[in-house]
Order: sequence, then C-alpha cells, then structure tokens
Amino acid sequence: MLDRSLRFSEHETALEQGWLLAEMEQRFGYGLDELARRFDRSVSWVSRRLALVKLLPESIQQQVRERKISAHVAMKYLAPAARINLEDCQRMAAAFAQHHCNTRQAGQLYASFFRRSARNTFSRDW
Repeated sequence: MLDRSLRFSEHETALEQGWLLAEMEQRFGYGLDELARRFDRSVSWVSRRLALVKLLPESIQQQVRERKISAHVAMKYLAPAARINLEDCQRMAAAFAQHHCNTRQAGQLYASFFRRSARNTFSRDW
C-alpha cells in the first residue's frame, strides 16, 4: 500500500499529491530530495506540488479543485506570483478563472501583469 501511495495512481490530482507530500514532509521530516527519491520524481515535480498546497490560499485551491483553473496554470503562474505578492496572485487567479485561461493565455496575462507592475514600481521609485 505504501508503495502504491508513493507512486500515485492516475486518478490522484496534483493537489492530492501535494497534500500527501506535505504530510510526509511534516510528519517524517523529509526534504525535497528525499521526497523526490521516494516518489521516483524530480525535485522540481515535488516542489511544484508542494507550492500548490503551501503557497496558494484555500480559495485558489478550491478553484483548482473545481477545474476553474488548471493545476498546471496554478503551479506555473500562480504559485510564483504568490511568492511575490499574494494580493496580485489572487487578482490573477480571478482573471484566469473568469476567462477560462489555458496555459498559453495564462502566460500572456501573467507577463502582461508583471510588465505593468514593473512599470508602476519603476515610475514610483523615480
């Protein structure tokens, strides 16, 4: 059973995988390298799934569960945004959900958002 849990089935979502990884990290003190080894995955794979459950607020996780936002979009764009500014992340999540963005569209919105944000920061500082 543990072996099955460590390898995951095709039906488990990225969020469920993230919850299991976070539980093992907390309960057993496993680091990213050890989790990656035990799950036969890359450190990046482990890190992306942990970011889903550790960085994203429950409201965004709910949108991922409801498939309003894909897990891939959440891992690729929202988790990094949450590291920078949680409010901006939540605004982006709302836009991604409202427009049913695929990965390419989300990437364009993400780039546009941060270009605009950088311009605003630059003009304020000068």
